[in-house]
Order: sequence, then C-alpha cells, then structure tokens
Amino acid sequence: MDNNRLSQGNMLQFIQATRNDLKNSFLSFLQARSIDNQLNDEDNIRFKYNGLDFVFITYTHDPFYFRIILLNLYKFDNNIHLYQVINQMNVRYKVGKCFISSASKVCCSFEQFIYSTSDSNYFFERALIILKDMATDFQNLITNNHQDD
Repeated sequence: MDNNRLSQGNMLQFIQATRNDLKNSFLSFLQARSIDNQLNDEDNIRFKYNGLDFVFITYTHDPFYFRIILLNLYKFDNNIHLYQVINQMNVRYKVGKCFISSASKVCCSFEQFIYSTSDSNYFFERALIILKDMATDFQNLITNNHQDD
C-alpha cells in the first residue's frame, strides 16, 4: 500500500514538473520575443501578439498537451455565412481549428503535444504563425462573403 501511494505521489510530481516545464518554456519563448504576458492562473497565460489576444493553456491531467487560443476574432451573430466561413476554415487548417466560444465570439485554436521541451520554440512559433494566418484568412473570407451579399 505504501509503495502504491509513493508511486502515485511520484507520478503526480512528475506530471506537475512536466507541465511546469512546458509552461516555463512558453514564458521563456514570450520573454525572448519581448511579448508581454500575464499568468492568469496556474493553467493559463494571456498575451497580446501583433495586436491579437491569445491565451496559452496547459492541462493538469495531461502535462504534454498545450493549446493556444486566438481570442475574440469576430462577434458571432448567428449568420449562416459565418457558419460557412467557420467550416471553410476547419477544412483548410489541420492543426488549427475555428470555433464559437460561450461568449459568442469566433476563436481559433492550435493544439499540440510536446514530449520534450528542447524543441518547444519551434512549436510555439509555428502555432503563432498558423493562428495569425488563420486570422487573416478568416477576415478575407468574411470580407468576400459580405461582398457577395
């Protein structure tokens, strides 16, 4: 019984340390690029990049997984064209997804597993590039749909 508790305790320490490594790697990534951020809680880091609002999220139950969400890209107004644009976005991007938040805002997310933080900057950089590209693509699709009306 004591060995079982000890191994559970070791596993919890490993998970916490791994998640902290991922979060600290992301904080270092932001700092190296002079991107201001704020630690909202132990799971979330909010930041602005190129005038866009983002949140970096880790999860207690999966220390190797992270998500970066581009927040509040567009106000959702229940327009059928907006559904079509969101669907187009989700077909175009494999690692990025467009969705409607509970606050009725269109957001985009990049989700990834990282098993070693040694190459994490590559994934973080790629995430921001893809999300910025998604924001531009989304705006272009919205503009084109409004011109078609």
